[in-house]
Amino acid sequence: MFRNEAKDPDATVPRATYAAILVIGVFYSFTAWAIVVGAGVDAVVGAAQAAPEGLVLTLTRSYVGFVWADIVQLLLITSQFACVLAFHNVVTRYRFALSRAGALPASLGVVHPRHRAPSASSAVASAVAFVTTLVVASLGLGPIGDLYAWFSGAATLGIVLLMAATSLAVIGFFRRADERQSVWRTVVAPGVAFLGLACVVCLMAANFPLLVGTTTGAWVIGGLVALSAVAGAVQSLVLRARRPAVYERLQAGLRAARGRGGDRTQRTSLAVAPGLSNWWSVCPENEVDAPADSIRVSPPTIRRVEPLRPIAKIVVVSSR
Repeated sequence: MFRNEAKDPDATVPRATYAAILVIGVFYSFTAWAIVVGAGVDAVVGAAQAAPEGLVLTLTRSYVGFVWADIVQLLLITSQFACVLAFHNVVTRYRFALSRAGALPASLGVVHPRHRAPSASSAVASAVAFVTTLVVASLGLGPIGDLYAWFSGAATLGIVLLMAATSLAVIGFFRRADERQSVWRTVVAPGVAFLGLACVVCLMAANFPLLVGTTTGAWVIGGLVALSAVAGAVQSLVLRARRPAVYERLQAGLRAARGRGGDRTQRTSLAVAPGLSNWWSVCPENEVDAPADSIRVSPPTIRRVEPLRPIAKIVVVSSR
């Protein structure tokens, strides 16, 4: 999703991913251990249910004093802002990419003329979050026990399910690929990841009522997550049947992301790939990022193709 913004995505994206998983995993494990030890193994669940928003601060005051409790509260606020910003950016980028591919309305693919950011998609994400907050506030629901517990539980379960499905899809994707990759990258690593994530999903499902607060809420939220997965699968099938050009464009994006750099300058004189002209209308200054293997260059229309890794940038002079 963010590989177009990296200078060498094949190297930097995996490194950043591995580093993030390692650091976050160690930090979360230490934090969970400290909370359990501080509150007591037998009392931690009751303490968390009695005061979910104040448990960490109460333990901090008890063990290291009020000054550190204030520092922890400040860090909590900044961390919450960082989490919200990260979710906002991911949702914005996904919607922006799908719009560029033609799967969503073209208006969501518009970027800001000055800041070059996907402003339209960002505005929609902000509007949805604002309306949701108003609805929750009007219903008198609590910001921590209800809003945060429900939505964070749904988001956590959904993300883990997506990662598990993605790990399984990697195996199938490379089994159908023409090029040869190492067994470790195409079978072993994604297979181990799928098994580990499947275990996490089972643990989450068994303890989901504890996560969201009530058994009824767990069934409702779990049902909504499952319904979203089914709706996404149905939408992809409908897209493949009714809009095959858009579906193939998304597939071409996956093939381009699989590629590994190299100079792939396009110098043919054939027609532009079908549907590519639709992307120009939503690109600033008629510049568009498109999969390099789906491009055919027509000299009267395109001035040059700049090979990037692994995306080719087309600079359009005239879209006649």
